[in-house]
Amino acid sequence: MTSYPRKLARAIVTGARIAVREFQARRKSPFGAARFEQRTPSHANAIEIFSGRWAADLSEFDPAWHGGGAKLTKDPRPDFAAQYLGDEGFLRGMTVLELGPLEGAHTYRLQQLGAGRILAIESNVEAYLKCLIWKEALGMKAR
Repeated sequence: MTSYPRKLARAIVTGARIAVREFQARRKSPFGAARFEQRTPSHANAIEIFSGRWAADLSEFDPAWHGGGAKLTKDPRPDFAAQYLGDEGFLRGMTVLELGPLEGAHTYRLQQLGAGRILAIESNVEAYLKCLIWKEALGMKAR
């Protein structure tokens, strides 16, 4: 039979190992992966993962979405592309290669302009994850 002091020491060591692993996981993950979300699922929760690090103003889609100050969905460049490369100001059925979509604001606008397929390539991991959140939150189609 194991003595009480030995059981207590084993419990302390086990608890310390768990605490060290959780601390290391938090240090490695910039998004607090050791935490568990306890709120009702919502797009605002996903957007909040990157709180303070969004470039685009997301509040125009939903006041609960707090992003940056840039009005990227109002940027005229996708419209210029449609005007000069498309048909009557639209990209009807065209395939678009977008390099470095950042958070996906231009991708969203290109889809609104009727692009048939958009291949957006983002190499920055954080920006890529933001694109995925934006895609889900806005119900963008994967084609």
